[in-house]
Order: sequence, then C-alpha cells, then structure tokens
Amino acid sequence: MDRKMTIANAACKKDACVEFLSNKYKAEGYEVQVVNIEDNGAHGVLLQMRNTADNTAGGWLKKLSGLETCATVKLVEQGDALSAEVLAGKWLDKVAAGAVSMVILWPLFVTASIGAIKQKAMLDRVWNETVTFLASQK
Repeated sequence: MDRKMTIANAACKKDACVEFLSNKYKAEGYEVQVVNIEDNGAHGVLLQMRNTADNTAGGWLKKLSGLETCATVKLVEQGDALSAEVLAGKWLDKVAAGAVSMVILWPLFVTASIGAIKQKAMLDRVWNETVTFLASQK
C-alpha cells in the first residue's frame, strides 16, 4: 500500500493535523515526538509515535520480541498543498528478529511475526487518520 500523497489546499492544516495525531496517540499511551524539518527548502514536520515509552522489563521485552510498533508521519508544505507520508519506524528490526529467531530462537519468530502484523495495522491506521483529517478539515 502506497502511503504517500499530496493533498491540494492542505498546507494550512499541517499544524492542526500534527496536534490532532499527537493528542490522539498520547491519549492512547504512545510516546510522541515532533520535529520541524526542511525538505528541499520546503517546511515540514516529522511526527513519530511508538507504543513503548518506558524502560521497564515489559518495554524491553517488547523491543526484543519485535512487538514494539512505531510510525512516522511526514508532512511537507508544497505551496498551498501538503505532501503527507506515513513511514515505518521499526520494520527492519522485526524482519531481522524474525530471520534470527527462525534459526536460533524460534519463539521470537512468532512474536516478530505478530509485531510485523501489528506494525502494518498501525501504519494503515495512522495513514487513514491522517488523510481523513486533512480531507475533512476546512
């Protein structure tokens, strides 16, 4: 699924979209980071959300087993339009954990597979929420 699109007349909605997504995911217990960026001279923002915000044994175990999910939303102004893209933050970790676990630690293969499915679901969800917000706001 392609998670990149340019939405006409949406540049003015960038900050509201970041606030909407930040508040939504913080309320669900995600760790959220917002960073202003410049992409080829255009102003934008990166919003990263991950479901493990602690250094407890549970958080460490999620990372080790591949159950942590992370998504990055990239919004870049292009005149009056807004380029929106949703990227995976930890996908390669899950693939690596899965490959290693097949040979050495087969139980991690199961959790890495579950993590990969959850990662895809999170990316799809974030993409749908971002596009819906930008398309519906005036």
